[in-house]
Amino acid sequence: VGARAVVDPPVSSTAAFLVKNASVNVTGLDVVPTVSVAYGVFASSQLVKVSSVVVTGGASLWSAGVRLDSWSALRNSTVAVQGARAFWLSGASMTVVSDSTMTNRSAPWAAFHLESSSGITVTRGFLFNAVSTAASLSAAYGTQFLASTMTGVNGHGLYASASSSVTIRASLVRATSTAVGVYAAVDTHRLTLDASVVLASGTASGFEGYGSSYAVTDSFIQAIGVTGYPFYIESGPHWIYRSTFTGWNYEGFNATDYSSTFGLNISSSYFYTTSASRPALYTNAIGDVNFNWNVVVSSRYAAADLEAELLRVADSSFRSGGNWALTIYGSFGSRVERSTITSDSSSGGAINMWSNSDSVLFADDYIACTRAATQACAPFSGTGSALLRSTVTSNNFGAAVSMDFPGFVTDSFIINTAASGAALVTGGGDTIDRSTFIALGGTALWITAGSTGSAKSVYAQGGRGFGAFFDRSSSFTIVDSRILGSTAAYVHGSTGVVIGNSVLTATAAAGVALHLSTKTSVGFLLSSSTLMGGELGAAIQVDRDSIGLLRFSTNVVAGGRYGVRVATTGAGAQVWVASNTVVV
Repeated sequence: VGARAVVDPPVSSTAAFLVKNASVNVTGLDVVPTVSVAYGVFASSQLVKVSSVVVTGGASLWSAGVRLDSWSALRNSTVAVQGARAFWLSGASMTVVSDSTMTNRSAPWAAFHLESSSGITVTRGFLFNAVSTAASLSAAYGTQFLASTMTGVNGHGLYASASSSVTIRASLVRATSTAVGVYAAVDTHRLTLDASVVLASGTASGFEGYGSSYAVTDSFIQAIGVTGYPFYIESGPHWIYRSTFTGWNYEGFNATDYSSTFGLNISSSYFYTTSASRPALYTNAIGDVNFNWNVVVSSRYAAADLEAELLRVADSSFRSGGNWALTIYGSFGSRVERSTITSDSSSGGAINMWSNSDSVLFADDYIACTRAATQACAPFSGTGSALLRSTVTSNNFGAAVSMDFPGFVTDSFIINTAASGAALVTGGGDTIDRSTFIALGGTALWITAGSTGSAKSVYAQGGRGFGAFFDRSSSFTIVDSRILGSTAAYVHGSTGVVIGNSVLTATAAAGVALHLSTKTSVGFLLSSSTLMGGELGAAIQVDRDSIGLLRFSTNVVAGGRYGVRVATTGAGAQVWVASNTVVV
């Protein structure tokens, strides 16, 4: 094997090795310029193949270690320079780089610099800049990085502007100290990150994209510094599949669209953060979000804050260690289906739905709060929202589920195991069907001020509280139901309450099956029902000064020291007791 040729150009040379003819092969050279020169190897013609070349440039090499034109190749080579580009293409097309190392130490220039070029492919390349950006694309189309490594120190791993159809596959991209692992400017579109790893440390972010049509598949993106997003995108639409996003002090994933138009499609992905003030997943002013088969976890704060006009969540899991597991804001007609939503926080619940979200459906979900928070576990604040075929289990001192506006609960099981706290608090004219409500330490069904609505075929069991508490409600109807509690049903300050074809059972020794409280019951109808009072209590008790028409018809009254106990009613009150059976 012969000795390698060493090239050291004379003074005033353009390049150490200059190629002006097409179809030239350059191989087996060591280029070591010791005088000031623009290039180590410069090919101004097409179809030039450079292989097994080593370019070593100090301060004397000032433009690029290797510069090629179209339909050319750099293979099995090493280019190590200081204040210049290691590799440069301008106005080139269909050139390939493989099995080569390109490094520099330049603040103004990237190690790999590509401009106004198309169809460029880098395979098994190692790109490194010790003080700034490793790879820079400007006005590039169809660029591919395959099985390559790009590392920027105090700069980007990859920076792309005015570019499109960029592919990063089976590659490692890193940014340390500052800047971003992959940065795509607002004029960069159709970028694909596939089967790759993006890492950021210090104050660096992993991925920031401001253009449209990005696809991230089978990739891992992490930011472990004191600041910096693992993943931040704007515009859209975008597609995220089978990928992992983890952060320390920022969101694991942040998608923002100030025009509120773009679509976001996410499936089979994992989102995580240890931040104490930011969620693992955050979307802001998104038009349309499809979110399927994903896992979102925050160890210290909220899991997901989702602001989207139309949100479709299915087969996903949300878990928070602090604050809320899932917040929904500004959403209309959205659906959350077959998902698990869990809060392990003492300062929040599982679901936080804002009042500016309407007609949101939760179906076939499991919702849980494991800590003794003071908030409701699942407050539904939007009009027309619904809980269908779902389970809610809570240990919060607030309600397991609260509904402030008209909504629906159907075929669901809701339990609160806290020492106090309701299973369901309804205050907005809700429709409740075929559901079970259990509160081990409080009231099962709490119907609050001004509430209208109905409950049919429900089972409500209060522990130390009421089975059903009508608290200043209006025109609420319960039929075909079973209600149990220390006092089964307690009516306070309410108007037009109707209970029919139901079973009311007092579980406390001095409990009352139906209790209409002092001065506060205005009009009431109980019919075709069975009432069981506690052995020291009463089946029906009407306190003094109740007013309006109070009707008790066709009921079975049993148990208790008293069957029916009516105190002095208020002026104009009418008490009708007809066709009732009293069992003694």
